[in-house]
Parts: sequence; structure tokens; C-alpha cells
Amino acid sequence: MQKMIRGMDLTSTLRTALKMVVAYAVAGTLWIALSDAALQELAGSDVEQLSRLQSYKGWFFIALTSALLFLLSYYFLRQITRLQELDPQTNLPRHALFLTHLDDVLQAPDGSIRPFLVLFLDIDRFNDLTARIGREPADDFTIRFGEALRAGHSADTLLSRLGSDEFAVAIPLDNSGRPHKYHTTRLRALFNRAAREAGLEVSCSIGAALAPDDGQEASALLAAAGKALRASRPLGADQISYFNEQWDKLEKNRRSLLQDLRRAIDNGDLQVHYQPQLHLERQRISGCEVLVRWHCPERGTVPPDEFIPLAEEHRLIAPLTKQVILKSCTELGEVDLLGSTLDRVSVNISAQEFTDRDFLPQMQALLGDLSSLRPYLQLEITERAALLDMKRSIHYIRSLREQGLRFSIDDFGTGYSGLSMLRDLPVDELKIDRSFIVDLNSQPRSAAIVSAVVGLADVFGLSVVAEGVETDGQLEALRRCRCEEVQGYLIAPPLDIQRFQAFLTGHSLQHPARA
Repeated sequence: MQKMIRGMDLTSTLRTALKMVVAYAVAGTLWIALSDAALQELAGSDVEQLSRLQSYKGWFFIALTSALLFLLSYYFLRQITRLQELDPQTNLPRHALFLTHLDDVLQAPDGSIRPFLVLFLDIDRFNDLTARIGREPADDFTIRFGEALRAGHSADTLLSRLGSDEFAVAIPLDNSGRPHKYHTTRLRALFNRAAREAGLEVSCSIGAALAPDDGQEASALLAAAGKALRASRPLGADQISYFNEQWDKLEKNRRSLLQDLRRAIDNGDLQVHYQPQLHLERQRISGCEVLVRWHCPERGTVPPDEFIPLAEEHRLIAPLTKQVILKSCTELGEVDLLGSTLDRVSVNISAQEFTDRDFLPQMQALLGDLSSLRPYLQLEITERAALLDMKRSIHYIRSLREQGLRFSIDDFGTGYSGLSMLRDLPVDELKIDRSFIVDLNSQPRSAAIVSAVVGLADVFGLSVVAEGVETDGQLEALRRCRCEEVQGYLIAPPLDIQRFQAFLTGHSLQHPARA
């Protein structure tokens, strides 16, 4: 019945209603015609008896149709209520019913609060997953996970689907005899198994709260678990965190930081800095990487590793990137550095933004305002972002390269890239991750990897930039590896536009690393 109701569109609903009306009209017509003939036969010529029988027939018809109307109304209202209380895909209780059931079982017969573990599970980057694989496969995965939840827990465990990517589990601890970590780890294992069976690379994060310590009502416990989950966001995906009293303070600060970030983006208050890239053979600054900075009047300088994950989580990364591109191109254009001094300007594109279906049209619209600067703009994407959907990545890169953009693979060597990626992706540059540079002189394997990347780039006709260069020894080792370009604090730190322009003007060709 649920599937029937859920699957009806307006046309089929009207058709079904019309069939019911026609059936009622036919049955009513037959009833009137046949019952009148029967009553006439019974009453004969007795007019008074016929009148009484007609009256009885009318009351019987009212009683019968009222009973039918009651049964139909009760049936459909019960189904509607069921759809409101249960998630139609997983058949798990929704938010309100889950809280009601949890409140019912929290109270022990003696009036005390029973010990419960309440877990709030969120599928990491579910919107990205849906955009990547489509709505139907994503829904199939949540259904599979809902089945795994039911199969993996006993009857006294309460389960719920709170939202498209959120689930809740309440586990009584009276007789479990197991540590809390067992239940949280087991829940994550159930999720990971469902993901493997679906052939998906996706993780989840879990927030946990304990009754009665963290709350004595269902709503308070679920809120505490949610706070624990949100407080772990800065740590990245695939986290398990427990509520403590500091989470309230942290969450308030996080909400305040988010408001300030929204305001900074809306007002154009973010700053851009430029880190030079040195071409080793030509001994000149050939390009730069644009890095976003935020100096908040109330907070001071906010580190990028604090506000960028927040921007990604709340889908602010696209307007942030747009502001970075516009501001950097405007600043560099005003001082006439593009083309005359710099061959390219690299801007980072997050995996979330690059895998979004709106990325290509939004970027194409932005490029319409930057027609003269397009040949110098290079977008940096990570291996992970490119590999999430190779077909889409190739389409995006080809479409934007046709408009004059260049592409670089950032953090190359840290993911699962292979020769097929280099063969298929129409990129222009490989950027060697700093993790291979830091021990370049002490680890022969790191030097071998760098040499191999340089060799691969040469075969595929790509340029190479090594980032994170901080010592003269690393610089010399990269020269020996025939690395084309370098970037790092040895050359220069990220600089605002005035200091960057001064750096370029006073740059020493004899000892660029010391300039």
C-alpha cells in the first residue's frame, strides 16, 4: 500500500478516484433499481407497507455507506499516518516516533532513568555521493544500510532515519555487558559492510551520548549526540566522538564562526596571498599559487584549516572560490603582472566543488567575465577529486581547457593514481606533494618517487612543480632529479599583493632561494 501511495502521480490519483466514484455510482444505481423492485414485490398493493420498507431501506443504505466510508477513511488515514511516522524507503521510524519510543523506554519502573547509548550517524559528504552516482543508487544504498541496521541489532534497540543522510540508534545498556566502544565500532562496521556490498567508497561519522549522564529525555540525548557529531567535523570524515560539556561551547563558537564566514564572503572580506613558483632552469618566477586568507576583525587571523572545512560543510566553497579567482585576477591585472611577469596563476578547487554538477556552468559563467585573463588561469584539483568520477572529470577539464584554462593535479602521488589517469586526463601539470619533499635527502625512496614522477611527466609532456621546499638541500636534490619548478618557504612564503609585487621586483637571479 505504501508503494502504491508513494508511486502515484496526479494523473493516476485522479484516475483511481474516478474509478471509485464510477464503482460507487454503478453500485448505487443497481441498489436502487433492484431494491425498489424487491420492495414492490414484497409490499404488493399495500402502499403503507411499501412506504415503511422504503424508509427502512434508506436508513439501511445510510448505515451501510457510513460504515464503508469509515472503513475507507480509517484505512487511508492509517496509511498516511504510517507514512508520516515511518521512512518510506527504509521503513525505519522517523524523528518524532523515535523520540516517542525512546522516552517510553527511558523511564524505569522505579522512576530512574535507564542507561542508554544514543548514536547519531551521518553519512559523510552524502550530497557529493548523490551528485556522483545519482539519486537512485544513493537511495538504494540507504535502503541497504537500513536493512543492515535492522539485521545487526536486537529487538530492544531503537532505530531511526532522521533525514536523507542521518540515522539514529538507541541501545539499552542494562544487560549488554559490553563497552560503549563496542557498539559504536560495530555500527561503523555495519555501515562499512553495506558500503562495500554496494561497491561505494563512502564513510560515516558518529556522535554518541549516554543516558542519564548526558540527558534524561530523548530529545536532549539526541541533541547531545548531534553536538558531539558536529564538534568532530573539523577533524574530517570517519570520526566517532562522545558528548562532553565542552561541546556546547565549541558548537556555539562554530556557529558564530560560520556566521562570520558567511558575512566575510558576502562582504568580500577574504584576502588572497600569492606564493611564487620558481622555474629552476630559467631562474625566474614563472607562476604563483593563490591562497585564501581571512583576517576577522573580532577573531584576528583565522587559519585556513579552520574555515575551509566549514565552508565545504555548509556549501560555501563555491562562492569562496569565485571570490578568490575574481580578487586575484583583479589584483594581478591592476599591477600588470599577468603575461609580462607571470605565465600562470594557480587556484585550488576542492573535491566537493569539482564533483558538483553545477561546477562547470558556474565556472563557465565566471570565465565570461575574465576573458582576457583566462590564458593565465590554472585550476588545481586533487587526485581524489579527479578519480571520484573520471568520466565527468574528463568532460569538465576538456570543456574548460577549450576556454583557455590549464589544469594541475595537486598532491600527486598520495592517492591511487595510475598511468591510466595520466593517459586519460587532459591536464597540464603535476604537483608533487610536500610529503615526498620533506625527507628527500634522507629517504632514497622519496628521491626515487620524485625522479619517477618527473620521468612520467616528461613522457606525457607535463610540467612538474614540487611544493613544500624549505631547505637548500631539498632544492639541490630537486635539481638533481631534474624537477622543473619549485614552490615553498625557501623561495618565499605566501605574500599579499604589495609584498608579492615587491618580491618580484627585487628578486635576485643569482640566489633566488635567498631573495
